[in-house]
Amino acid sequence: MNTIARETYLLKMQIAELTEKHNQLLTRLKIVANGETTTFGSYRLSFIIRQGSVDYSKIPQLANIDLNIYRKDDVTVSKLEFLGESNG
Repeated sequence: MNTIARETYLLKMQIAELTEKHNQLLTRLKIVANGETTTFGSYRLSFIIRQGSVDYSKIPQLANIDLNIYRKDDVTVSKLEFLGESNG
């Protein structure tokens, strides 16, 4: 049981380190792309803007309510895709 706990803990620490590294690299890519869909060799970085979700807890009644005024802020999500091998 101790071995499993140790391996689980070490893996959790590695995930945290890799997540931090991933976030740093993704931030650098976003800066270079300047918020625009960009292809880097075999990789494409796309930005998807999702409209904020409705916070229903703020709606006293649903009838005849314009839900757009209750929407949370829009969220921008980036997507990095592998397009296949390239010569560059």
